[in-house]
Amino acid sequence: MKKFVLLVLTCCFVLGFSGMASAHEVEFVNRTNFHWVGFYIDYDGHGHHWGDDLISGSVDQGESLTVDVHRAHSRLFKIKIVERRHGRLYEVVWHDVDLENANKVVMHYNRETGLTSYRVIRD
Repeated sequence: MKKFVLLVLTCCFVLGFSGMASAHEVEFVNRTNFHWVGFYIDYDGHGHHWGDDLISGSVDQGESLTVDVHRAHSRLFKIKIVERRHGRLYEVVWHDVDLENANKVVMHYNRETGLTSYRVIRD
């Protein structure tokens, strides 16, 4: 009986942790006034493992991209967007983006200051 209880508890423990490692969808909204032609997430938070480009085509102003965000060692991620501005490509990197329980992230560009920002929305 003890072995059976131990087996059940072990299964619950393993299944609980595998659920924590699953992905959740996050919608990234383009409010930068530029065309996104590349979108990368660094899951280790150090900028060394960007992974594959998550955009097939482009994401224009006002459009959004839905991404399955995989939980990693940290809840803070780096996000890199490649934008096309006036025929040239620019990389914008946001550091320490907290995507835990995030449903939507709205990316902004302020033309007056030249600064980028983002707003995380959790429902």
